[in-house]
Amino acid sequence: MDETTKVYEISVLLRREEDLEAFFSHLAKAKAAIKEKSLPAKIRLAYPIAKETSAVFVTAVFEVDPQAIAPLQKALQLDPSILRVLIITPPIEKEERRPRPDRRERPVPAPENKKVESQKERPASEPEILSNELLEKKLEEILK
Repeated sequence: MDETTKVYEISVLLRREEDLEAFFSHLAKAKAAIKEKSLPAKIRLAYPIAKETSAVFVTAVFEVDPQAIAPLQKALQLDPSILRVLIITPPIEKEERRPRPDRRERPVPAPENKKVESQKERPASEPEILSNELLEKKLEEILK
């Protein structure tokens, strides 16, 4: 690709399939280098355009000087065989992103001031049974 040219994508609705030659001749007049083109597809329109209920849909990717776009679009809009025209610059393909590690997967450090050892020492099968007096003493220790 030259530094003076840019890649564009064009989508066109044509009245008939025979109008394809006229469409591509417009691109040739603008000195556009066609890189890709789709096969023409006959589609039914959601609403009538210029009293037409069906059209031929074609897309093409081409390379041309950016200053040639405005005259090309004007010529295509004035052509009676072309119902609609859309010219865009295709999105830039981005590199694939590496997935970010999930924050929940990182190990969480244990707090330094809490006693974790006492929980590990107690057997899981026998819960500690406290009387009301012992329970009150433990609460007083915690609240101090």
